[in-house]
Amino acid sequence: MTPDSIISLISEINHKAKKQIVRELKKNDVEGISASHGDILANLYSRGPMSITKLAGFISKEKNTTTVLIDKLERNGYLTRTLCDEDKRKTIIKLTEKGLSLNPVFRKISRQLIDTTFMNFSEEEKEQVMRLLLRIKQNL
Repeated sequence: MTPDSIISLISEINHKAKKQIVRELKKNDVEGISASHGDILANLYSRGPMSITKLAGFISKEKNTTTVLIDKLERNGYLTRTLCDEDKRKTIIKLTEKGLSLNPVFRKISRQLIDTTFMNFSEEEKEQVMRLLLRIKQNL
C-alpha cells in the first residue's frame, strides 16, 4: 500500500465501520436509524437541544443534508422539532423519550466500535493515529 491510496483506505475504513454499526443496531433491535444518524444523536446526547444550523455545523454537513437526516429520525420518533422561543425563525431539535432511551445502546455500540478499531494498539499508537488523522483533516 502506498501513500497514494490513503483516501481509498480511509473510505474503506469508514465503510467497514458503518457496516459494523448497522450490524450492532440490528442485534439490539434498533430500527429506523442508520450509521449516518450517529453524529446527530451523539451531539444531541452530549450538547442537548439545538438549532438545525448549529447541529449541521457540529456534524460538518450542509444544513439541507442535516434536515434530511433529521426528517427520518423525527418520523421514527427519536426527536422532535419546535420553534425557538427567542427567535421564531429557528427550529430547535430535541430528543424524545424514545431517542433518550436509545442512549445506552448507542454508547455500547460506540464503545464496541472504538475497542475494535484500536484492538492491539498501545496508548501511544492510538494518540499517534489520532494526531496524524487530524493533520490529514486539517490539510484538506
